[in-house]
Amino acid sequence: MRFIVYGAGGIGGGIAGRLEQAGLDVVAMARGEQLEAIQADGLLLRSPDGDYRSKLEAVEYPAELEWDAGNDVVILTMKAQDTSSALNDLAACAPLSTPIVCAQNGVENERLARRIF
Repeated sequence: MRFIVYGAGGIGGGIAGRLEQAGLDVVAMARGEQLEAIQADGLLLRSPDGDYRSKLEAVEYPAELEWDAGNDVVILTMKAQDTSSALNDLAACAPLSTPIVCAQNGVENERLARRIF
């Protein structure tokens, strides 16, 4: 199983880092300086247990990935106002059977995801 964390900022970075630390296959989706930092140096996870740097794959857009209908799970972690456009980007390239997990505040995100996936 591969976990695609869409929105690897404060919340998504923590989720991606912990999943990768547990030995799971993880791809981080980020943009701007965050994407550049992850691609260059890995994702730095700081916790009371200590620092952990994971070297995981990082991309900017869903279309950059080769999708596997039976293997991929997407975890949405972006701000709620960005959910609709993220789902549209996913729908353009990911199988519609792809499980979508919303790790965001509010309940509208789930409704939006359910309409497409």
